[in-house]
Amino acid sequence: SRHDIHGEILVRLEHFYGETLPRRQDALRQLIYIVIADRTAPSVGMAVFDRMISVYPNWARLRDATVNNLEQLFVGLPQKRRKATMIPEILKAIEDITGELSLDHLADMPSEAAQRWLQALPGINADVASAVLAFSSLDRPVFAISKQNIHPVRRLELCPPGTPMSAVSRIV
Repeated sequence: SRHDIHGEILVRLEHFYGETLPRRQDALRQLIYIVIADRTAPSVGMAVFDRMISVYPNWARLRDATVNNLEQLFVGLPQKRRKATMIPEILKAIEDITGELSLDHLADMPSEAAQRWLQALPGINADVASAVLAFSSLDRPVFAISKQNIHPVRRLELCPPGTPMSAVSRIV
């Protein structure tokens, strides 16, 4: 089963790299960071995220930010116009559905339902939804494939050689 495979992945990774340290952020913060950091180096994504948070210190202000103002902050990001458009749209959608700017309600949902809920947000695909569930305070046992973690998955032979990155999450 997928849960057994995920457990095996964790055991193998901990054998090679040691036990992981908790570094869990609020799910909404993690979602917005992942949107910003998509297709860029983590250091660039974090610098842009920190700059954005210094200008828009709460989700309501960020929700109301203009695309042009956000785009000016997104120096060094690929697809900065798309991201500057997406972020307020995502926040508005969350608030329209839940009545608040929070993803805390996902904690009460099964992982598959939470994944589907996130994927219903503007521009959020399965990989982003999985990353939010796995790497945020929701701490779900889902496997998120990215450029940063595909190499250990291949080295541990958890997928057949030559498997495209887009297919690995379906296998693992």
